[in-house]
Amino acid sequence: MLARQGACALWLAHYDKAIALLERGLALARQHSARREMAFCLSQLGFARREQGAYGEAEQLAQEGLAIARAIEDHWGMALALQYLGLIARSLQRYAEGRQYAQESIALYSAFGSQRGLAFALAVLGFVTLDLGV
Repeated sequence: MLARQGACALWLAHYDKAIALLERGLALARQHSARREMAFCLSQLGFARREQGAYGEAEQLAQEGLAIARAIEDHWGMALALQYLGLIARSLQRYAEGRQYAQESIALYSAFGSQRGLAFALAVLGFVTLDLGV
């Protein structure tokens, strides 16, 4: 529940509140070995830290979330982490890398039919493609 509250706060641009909730949610997920929830919290924390300009930390958090999601074969968690990594790469002006992350995210969202996820991942692809000048 804390992680979902954190995600809502994140989308309302209440970054400090989001981070506090997500960190509490992550601590509980770790305590209970809830790896899917850990992956979610880490990816969301990565997005939040990106919004605050802490790109290195954001990348580390999202990569950790992606690694857990891959380990447990959580395709939705993988797609989420990849789209956030695409945005983080864009912020770091690593556009080709951001494009690759977005394409991987698109493939995953397409495979399991998430229109909302697909729309967001396509937007990320559009941003980084525009930045590449392609």
